[in-house]
Amino acid sequence: MGVSEMSFRNVPCSFNTVCLSLVSVVILLASVTSASAEDFRVIVDKEPSQVSGVLSNVTASDDAIVFWAMSDRCYCCSILAQDTSLLPRLSTVTGPSAETLRTKDRGATEPTLETDEKVGNPSQRVCFTAEESGLHRSVITFQSGATSAPLVEVRCDETTLYGGFNTSIADYNFLEVSNLQTQQSGVVGGSDGTNISITLQDIVNNSTPVDNVPSVVLSDRRFDFDIHSLVGPGVYGTVRLCHDSAPGNIKARVSQYQVKSTGVELVGSSELKRRSE
Repeated sequence: MGVSEMSFRNVPCSFNTVCLSLVSVVILLASVTSASAEDFRVIVDKEPSQVSGVLSNVTASDDAIVFWAMSDRCYCCSILAQDTSLLPRLSTVTGPSAETLRTKDRGATEPTLETDEKVGNPSQRVCFTAEESGLHRSVITFQSGATSAPLVEVRCDETTLYGGFNTSIADYNFLEVSNLQTQQSGVVGGSDGTNISITLQDIVNNSTPVDNVPSVVLSDRRFDFDIHSLVGPGVYGTVRLCHDSAPGNIKARVSQYQVKSTGVELVGSSELKRRSE
C-alpha cells in the first residue's frame, strides 16, 4: 500500500474566513466499490493546499490519511464531506510502530465542524499526542450504506503550544492555562475536561526538571502551574504544552509576579503559541 502522488496549489484563507488548520487536502472519492486501498499523504503546518486524488472502497478497504508527527507533540486532524449526511469519520490513529494511540473525538467541540447532526459528528476531528516521531495513519470511514462519490476535505494541525520562562526577573513565575471550551453536558463527544501535559527544559543546567507532567483543565476554567518552585531562581528555559482539545481552545501564558510594598504585582507575561503562529 503506497502513498499516492498528489499535486498541490495554494489556496489563501480570506480575512473573514476561519481557517481550522494550516493544511487542507481535498480528495475526490470516485468509488466505494473498488477493492484496492490507498494511503494519502497530508503535510502538517503548511500553507492551505488543495489536492486531487482518488480514495477507493473507503467503507471496507482501509483507505487512510498518513502524516508525519513528532514525539511528545499534539495534533488534531479533521475531515469534511461535501455531502454532510455521509458522516465521514477518522478512526483510530496508529503510530510508526503500528501502535494505537489514545485519541479524543473533538468534532462536536468548538469550533464545531459542519454536519447534519444537531450535536455534531465527534469523530470528524481526532486529537492526540504522538508517542514517537514518524508517519502516523488514520483510516477514513463513512456512514454505513454510503454509495455516492463525495468531495472530501482533510486537515491536520500541530496544536502544541511553545514558550519560555525566566526565574531571574521576578519572585514568582506561573504557567497559566485557560480552557476556553464551553461545557457540553449531555453532548456526545463533548467533554468538560481537557488533558494537558507540561514539559520544562532548563537551558542553564541542561536538564528537564518537568517532563510531560499530566493534568486536567476543566471547561471554562484556568489551571496555574508554579514554575518558580519547581526549577528554582536564576533559571531560564523553554515551555512545551500538549493537549487533546480542538485548535484554539487552550490558551496559556507565562506570567511573572513581584512582591512590592503594595502587594504582589504582575510585572510581565508572554503567551505560548503554536509553532505556526
